[in-house]
Amino acid sequence: MKITKITPWVIFALVLLLAWMTLGGSSGYYEGPQLLTAQPPAPVPVPVPVPVPVPAAPGASSKYTMKSAMDYMGSITGIYPTNNPDSCAALCDTKFDCAGYVIDTKGACMLKSSFRSPGAMSANRNSYAKPGIDLP
Repeated sequence: MKITKITPWVIFALVLLLAWMTLGGSSGYYEGPQLLTAQPPAPVPVPVPVPVPVPAAPGASSKYTMKSAMDYMGSITGIYPTNNPDSCAALCDTKFDCAGYVIDTKGACMLKSSFRSPGAMSANRNSYAKPGIDLP
């Protein structure tokens, strides 16, 4: 077929074809549907480990003398957040100046360097003394 005359419709078709190919059109071949690639999942935050006090061996408090429902006056050398007698006994064993401890059942272990005289009667507190130290 011989083109002898270029009409405005032929020019319009050529411009349209050229624009379609240069502005993101196909290369002239059908490429099929485009596959979507999955994005990698967002990183999961890793929880930071919180140090937890290691409980003492069972029975660590068995060598201590206990007086229930009594708090004794004396110098407090440390307060720790536990009401486990065995854990508190293990803490007391590590301190050279610890004569014993008082457990508050609401969640406190108070290490003492001495037991001077009976303080307040308290249903929430129990006193423990190391062997060889007498509770007054």
